[in-house]
Amino acid sequence: MTTLRAGFKKTVSDGNFGSEVAEVILEVENEVEGPDDEDLTDALLRLSRRLVHAELARSPSATVRRVLAMQAARPTPPPPLEPEDEGDELPAHVAGPF
Repeated sequence: MTTLRAGFKKTVSDGNFGSEVAEVILEVENEVEGPDDEDLTDALLRLSRRLVHAELARSPSATVRRVLAMQAARPTPPPPLEPEDEGDELPAHVAGPF
């Protein structure tokens, strides 16, 4: 049995020297260990993110709600490229010094 855990926390400034925080941590006991663990963990992370954003969207602070709406309007960047095999290397413009 494997315990899978994923969480998401977000802090948003209220624009008045304060902030609001929402955090969700989800945990699931998976009886079958295997390649589905990664997919299940990814699903838990996406769910925790949605729950946190939904909670902050109900904030009494108009500034917090406005900031969330502005962030939601921005396109999500694609995930970083990863080598397909251990021996593969990322192109220099992607793997460059960080």
